[in-house]
Amino acid sequence: MSKYKDNLLLPRDLNQCESALSESIKASIRSNKYSRISVNLSFQGLRLTPLVVRLYYNLLKEDINIILAFSDIGSSALAKRDYPELINSIFTFKELLLPINTNMTNKIIIAVSPQPFEYEQFESLCTDTKLTIIMLNGRLEETAIGVGYVGRERRIGFIRSWHIAFWIEPFRLGAIYKQYNSEWNVFKYTKLGYIFCESFSQKPDNDLITNCLT
Repeated sequence: MSKYKDNLLLPRDLNQCESALSESIKASIRSNKYSRISVNLSFQGLRLTPLVVRLYYNLLKEDINIILAFSDIGSSALAKRDYPELINSIFTFKELLLPINTNMTNKIIIAVSPQPFEYEQFESLCTDTKLTIIMLNGRLEETAIGVGYVGRERRIGFIRSWHIAFWIEPFRLGAIYKQYNSEWNVFKYTKLGYIFCESFSQKPDNDLITNCLT
């Protein structure tokens, strides 16, 4: 780990954040190394559908063909209502598993916020479609008691198969930030704003983050 790199900065606003997110995704795709790309923006109250639509158009400019996948019919229907021009690019996880939709050559899926209770269906989507998938704000960890050993190991293996291309998460005293091909950088909030504190090769746990910020 390293400390106090003055040239490292956090995005100043959501526009800068989305720009950095887009560049990280593009770099991950161009590398041809990853078929499962994970990105995370942990902002309270963040509306994901407008963000993911802006990301759709940003990637389209680079001739990256995107499908937007929502976990349930309700979220998919709302997205189609608000963005009718994208009606043919918006699906549910279940719809993408149908035989008529399994052959989508040169398409990339953005999966919007899959949750633990949707794990089985989402894992099937990732396995059966054989497409590159960008998981946005996914929550796959299962904390419920009673999950069997084999099921836990399978889920752990699946979670570890994702390449984290982008992560930004604010805290009361600071934030953690990672772009494509960079370390995990912790920033401390001061009277002068956010200043770089420390970087790690792996995602720091809560204790390490607390030590940086206190």
